[in-house]
Amino acid sequence: GSGITVRYPTVIRGPYSVATQLRETTNLLMDMLDDPPFVHALMRRITDGLKRHAKLRAQFVGEPIAPAKLFNDEVGTPMISRQLYEEFVLPYELELAALQGRVHYWHSCGVTDEFYESVRTIPNLEMMHIGPWSSVARAADVFAGTGTALDICVNATGDVYDRTPAEMRRKLESIKAACDGRVKYAVRADGFQIVRSVEQDLAKVREWNEAAAAVFGTISRE
Repeated sequence: GSGITVRYPTVIRGPYSVATQLRETTNLLMDMLDDPPFVHALMRRITDGLKRHAKLRAQFVGEPIAPAKLFNDEVGTPMISRQLYEEFVLPYELELAALQGRVHYWHSCGVTDEFYESVRTIPNLEMMHIGPWSSVARAADVFAGTGTALDICVNATGDVYDRTPAEMRRKLESIKAACDGRVKYAVRADGFQIVRSVEQDLAKVREWNEAAAAVFGTISRE
């Protein structure tokens, strides 16, 4: 009836992420060494499917093709090398970027320092995820001047739960020093697990919010 909006979501997983779900990570990595043509054939089929989905979705909803989202938690060292990423993954991500006009978000929670220069070659990349174990300073060096914003996610345990307010401020100050005036960026603490009481968790969240307000002046309290 009226007032109900049916949403047609986009696909957020990149072609390599889909390939690992179909083939399994270890098998796929062995395939890269033992049978490269098979891997390219698999990536071709997945990429063509993602492109077709993007086109059909746009046609169905009567909108332009939506920007690509490339969620690739499987891309990160030591899971895969930069050489293998550039040979078997990046070309297909570039295809999606070309079709969809821009990439809204490139995401991996893994260690992605080795891949920054490669990912930077993706045109019109709006936002790059920087996980808790990746180097913010290195990301700022690589993406400075590109227009790509950094989505910096800190470690919920190592940077919030187990830290004093002074230590929290030092962490945030190091991020600010690396990024201010060089790249657009946001800092967030999420992925919290229920390991203490609700009262303890909320107290830590308040400490983090106060530390962030002290360093950045304003924060989002959503």
